[in-house]
Amino acid sequence: MLVLSVLFGVAVGAVPSPGLRDLTHGRLYVGSAVNYGYLTGTGNGGSMSPAEVSNYTAVITGEFNIITAENALKMKQTEPARGVFNFTEGDAIVKLAAAHNITVRGHNLVWCAHNPMWVPPFSKTATEAEMDGAMKAHITGVAAHYRGQVYSWDVVNEGIVDVPKVHSCSNWTCALKGKDHMPRGDDAVDWTKAGIDYIPNAFRYTANVDPTAKLFYNEYSIHNLTPKFDYVLMMLRDLVAAKVPVHGIGIQMHVDNTSPAKVWNATAFRIVLDKFAALGLEIHITELNVPYDDPMYHGLTPAGKLAAQARLYSDILSLCLATPTCKSFETWGFTDARNSFGPNLASPGAFYYDDHYQSKPVRAMVATTLKNQLPRPL
Repeated sequence: MLVLSVLFGVAVGAVPSPGLRDLTHGRLYVGSAVNYGYLTGTGNGGSMSPAEVSNYTAVITGEFNIITAENALKMKQTEPARGVFNFTEGDAIVKLAAAHNITVRGHNLVWCAHNPMWVPPFSKTATEAEMDGAMKAHITGVAAHYRGQVYSWDVVNEGIVDVPKVHSCSNWTCALKGKDHMPRGDDAVDWTKAGIDYIPNAFRYTANVDPTAKLFYNEYSIHNLTPKFDYVLMMLRDLVAAKVPVHGIGIQMHVDNTSPAKVWNATAFRIVLDKFAALGLEIHITELNVPYDDPMYHGLTPAGKLAAQARLYSDILSLCLATPTCKSFETWGFTDARNSFGPNLASPGAFYYDDHYQSKPVRAMVATTLKNQLPRPL
């Protein structure tokens, strides 16, 4: 058991032994998003003490055999000015992973959000060829730098609209995010300006630079039987048929029972897994979380909330393990102290460890599920 540091003068928990990574026996990736700011003592929620940074790092190295850079490999960080690359944050995460035999998922190369501020004005006047050239140059620069250091890339992230504008069309290109369906924010970019075929082109460009990396499309609101799922499935079916080098699907798994598209339904999720598996694609659960105030907790005692959280994460893992092509199970953070929802989440929180880095029932039940469904090889 790895004992964690003292946090704000209070003795905190320990990373249980064996770690989750040890319970997979090399047959599943289990991991989390990792934030560069938290590894260096800055980031969402303000500065962190050296003891807390130590705790944050100890959980990563003790529990996981795969990690995803939450922001460090996005375009805003890696190409802050056109043609000028900065790999400081990404290199730090890759170095940590290499030192502890942890695999890295590259997240992401092309996304309509979180772009550097030079791209939106450039995109307003650029020709299709110029936009495609900028996309290709970015992919080439980043994928070449990390060639051989990442297991996979989320080549394109979140390219399909939530509610396709043409429900009855027979081509998935009708559901691409474009100028009429963009996220809010000054960093939003319409990559369809690089051509309606920018997605297959992005996969081809990445494969040309790093032919050993597995290439994924990553999306939210596809763990249920939604119109968005239908269009993503249609797109991937067409890409596979056209021999575009797409190797996997990232199911983000942001469960939110206030949203019809994000509700948890085990039967629907089993169908989703089967349909993606039928395409021959590797499946990764990439960003699992559920809000601490989700309706599934309403009316439950504090202990009941923790138990419900544990059952949900265990049920999702169990269905992944029952699907031979589901190879990775990642949460979008691992501690209620520091994560994308905000610092120091109220109980039951959302992750394996509470805001004092004490492991929670959800961690114990995930460990039990791994033990039961991935027994030690004889």
